[in-house]
Amino acid sequence: MSVTVFTSPRFADHLTPPGHPERVERFEVMQAIASELYGVAALDPIVIVSVVGLLAIASLMACLGPARRAAKVNPVVALSQQ
Repeated sequence: MSVTVFTSPRFADHLTPPGHPERVERFEVMQAIASELYGVAALDPIVIVSVVGLLAIASLMACLGPARRAAKVNPVVALSQQ
């Protein structure tokens, strides 16, 4: 099992040997992101925090509706119907 810690590319380079496929793929992904973004670096902290925040809000909104519906159900009634 492999655990990847993403703090900075320089730190992750110490974890993978030169020429390792994971290191090459990471470089290719960073290059692809950099080519798609105009005027924004691939590892720009503001962009990373914004994307993580947006994904957190989207996942919270996706979970909130079913959780509220489940909280309204009486557990005794739900178990007795099974």
